[in-house]
Formats: sequence, structure tokens, C-alpha cells
Amino acid sequence: MRSLKGPRWARGSPESLKNDPLLILWIGSLLIIVAMYGYMIYEGQVFALFNVCIQTGPMFLSLFLVIAFGLYWWRTHETFEHGELLFYLAVAIPVTYVGTAFGFWYLTDLGDIEIRNGYATEFRWEESYYTERYDSDKKETVRKDYGPSYTLYSSNKGEYLSLSYSEWAAFVARWGGAGRVVSKRNSSADGECFSGSNGNSIPEIHTIVWDRQQVSRVPTAIEHRYVNYVRASDSVLKIHGAMTGFTEYLCDYPRTVNRGFGPIDLDRVIDRGVGLPPEFAKRVDQLLDEELCELGSKRQCNIMLYFVGCEDVGFYNALLEKWQLGKKNDVVVVVGCQGTKIGWCRVMAWTDHKLFLEKLEQRVRDIREIGKPEPFVKAVVDQVNQPGDGGYLRKPMADFAYLAAGVRMPWWALAIVFLGSCVIVMPTVLLIVRN
Repeated sequence: MRSLKGPRWARGSPESLKNDPLLILWIGSLLIIVAMYGYMIYEGQVFALFNVCIQTGPMFLSLFLVIAFGLYWWRTHETFEHGELLFYLAVAIPVTYVGTAFGFWYLTDLGDIEIRNGYATEFRWEESYYTERYDSDKKETVRKDYGPSYTLYSSNKGEYLSLSYSEWAAFVARWGGAGRVVSKRNSSADGECFSGSNGNSIPEIHTIVWDRQQVSRVPTAIEHRYVNYVRASDSVLKIHGAMTGFTEYLCDYPRTVNRGFGPIDLDRVIDRGVGLPPEFAKRVDQLLDEELCELGSKRQCNIMLYFVGCEDVGFYNALLEKWQLGKKNDVVVVVGCQGTKIGWCRVMAWTDHKLFLEKLEQRVRDIREIGKPEPFVKAVVDQVNQPGDGGYLRKPMADFAYLAAGVRMPWWALAIVFLGSCVIVMPTVLLIVRN
């Protein structure tokens, strides 16, 4: 008869467990699970992904298959006990959920990228280092090396970006030079590795913070992954067949670029068939970057200007189709021009404040002609900041949660989810069945 005792492998001595490769592999699988949940929490998408998983079939089908996988091992191995089956289920359920969530997020159209705006506040360089610990027999030391890390922190709470030494040097130069760097010894390190350190044999953590001078402030536009119900579902909100005849004026949604300070720059001015003066586009881009240092988090928006040399306002619908209605925090001002004359303006934004859209479109049309950059930036920023319905208020993604049930996962993605879940739970199975 099967025993109801707990897992035998969990009842060994601490030293035997410590030197067990399979147990180490099992702990590694648990760390993968924790990391996946941690990433969902960091991006703030836990509930949105749960909403999709709980309303669609792939999670339940995958869970059924993973449980059947465990039952097969339970039935075919006498050492797989009843208590251990419960333990397997305790591991399999969260693994299946997080695996399905990531499957939806990365293998379907549900995962999308948005730009969050702010400014750099701190940069930290942790030198490469090593630790030395005695092995289990206490006869010799075991050394572990750790690579350097270069981390930029922004004004948005909890937002950071991993960069490289070249960006570290650029920020140090921008924020006042080496004299403003604060260094302290890394208390968890035993020594300094040669690569990725300053070579003084002291493992250190170096930190430099923004000097609070306006001239040295570095705006940040950082990409974040989020759940986009509208993009992933067969929504009635989507537009089809509008791009015909406008392809020469369309472009892909812009992504961030690296101009020396990391991938934190976004080209906010798009020119398709207008021929904007380079100094105009550069100045508008700079002014919007500066405004969004504060406005980006205050109003949860990302502003871009799309100038198109097309008289037909139907281009706006073509862009909606191309960009799949845009991102949840976009305020995209689309301006139709003939030469320097402004013919029409439409605003792409997820908001219920229709007055805001009408007012902003009218203000841009009232500019009449492309000339100085300041009127465009002033019109957009001032209207975004207006109180009530005249100002911008982002429509929360939760308002589109009803579309979650329409999200689909292809069979090949479901197969990857199932196989991935089995790989992660396999160390648990091997530990249980091992005598």
C-alpha cells in the first residue's frame, strides 16, 4: 500500500540536500516560476493575464494535460506516493497558470508594447565580483563569479533598465563627472573580478544621481510589455480594409532607439511625404521630451505628431488599421498637410473625453501653417492638461476586459505551453520517483 508520508527526498540531512544535483535543479525550476510571477507583477499585468486565462480554454486544457502527465508517473512508479501526488499538484497548478499566461503574452497578439515617459534619476554600477565558500567537506573553497550590472532608474516608481558600461560613462559625464560618483564596498563580495571592474581589487558599487539641474536632465522613454485586449481579440472596434491607397504614407509604430544613453529615446515626430525642415522636427521632439518628463506619469500619456502629405482625411482610418488603434496611453496627433499648409487634423487616443479630441484637433487646425515648433507643442500640452472633459484622461484597459473571452491561442502555442510546463515540473517528478 502507498504511504501517506511526505516526500522522502525532503527528509534528508541539510548537507545531503545541499549537494544533491537533482534538488538543485528542482530549486532552479521553482526560481523560474518565481521570476515569471515577479515579471508579471513588475509590469502590473497579473490580473489582466488572469482574466484572459480564466475565460478561455487553453489554461484548463493545459492543466488537464499536466495533471494527466503527473498521474501517469504516479500510476507507473510505486515510489510515487499519495502525499507526493498532492505535492505535485501544488506545484503543477501555479506552473500551468504562469505558463499559459506567458503563452498568451508572448505567443499571441495579446502582448503589446507601450512607451512610458519620465526622466533618469539614478545610475548604479555593481562591479563584477566573486565569492568563496568552503565545500561540504570544508577542505577547499568553491569560487563563484558574478558579472557586472549597470542599472538605470527612472522617475517612474519601480522602473529600471539594464544597460552597459558605455551608458554608465555617458551618464557620469552628463551629471557632473567622476567627482559626483559615490562608491561603497560590496559587502556580499569576497573579491573583485578583473573584467567589469575598475581594477583596484576592491569589489564596489558605484552610484551617481541626477544633479537636479535642468540642463542635465535626461528624458526617458522606456518600453513596457502589457496586455492589449483590443489587439488580440476579434473586436468590433477594429478597422479592416482602410489601408488601400495609403501604403506610401504609412509606417510601423516607432520603437525606442539608443543615442548614447541607452534605448530611451523615441522619435516623436513622424514625417511621411511632407518634407519637414530637420530643425523643426528636432525641436518639436526635444520640447515634447521635456514636457513628458513630468506629463508622462501625471497624465499617463505618450505624445507623438504624425505629419502626412495627404489631403484625404481617410488616411487616419488607414493609420488606425496599421497601428491597430494605437497603444493604451497614446496621444497621436495626425496632421494632413499640403506643403506647409495644414489641411486636417485627427487625434488617435483611447479616451472617453470627446471634447478633448475635438478641442485639440481644432487648435492644431487653427495653427494653419507649419512654421515654429512651439505652437504645436503648446497646443498639445495645454489641451492635455485642461481640466474635465477638455483634458486627456486615459481609458483604462479594464474597460475592455469584456474582450478577454475572444482572445485565441493557436494549437502550436498551446503545445509549447504544455511542453514548457512539463519541463518545469519534471524536476519535481524526478525527485518524487527517485528512491
